[in-house]
Amino acid sequence: MLEKLIITVLAEDSVLYESPFLGQHGVCFFVEAYGKEKRNILIDVGQNIQAIAHNMELMGISFKEIDAIVLTHCHYDHTQGIVLDFVSSKPKKLGNTGIDKKWA
Repeated sequence: MLEKLIITVLAEDSVLYESPFLGQHGVCFFVEAYGKEKRNILIDVGQNIQAIAHNMELMGISFKEIDAIVLTHCHYDHTQGIVLDFVSSKPKKLGNTGIDKKWA
């Protein structure tokens, strides 16, 4: 049973002027799901992994903490941030919202 859910925006279009965070066309969310075990999930990966990595570093989030990646749909501004170094840092489940339940 899910006890707590925290959603952090890692990247999206609007960033305040003089903010240390980087914006981009596209989105990336870091989801912390607490239940019997804690799971960290990225929902979409934007289009620029450098911007996401920069924002994660500012927030104290490591790529090694990510347990799974969910891509909501296959547009470049939601998927282009996938790069080999990123997904190879730890075994991941990778899928979209239509993923077969046997992989969930």
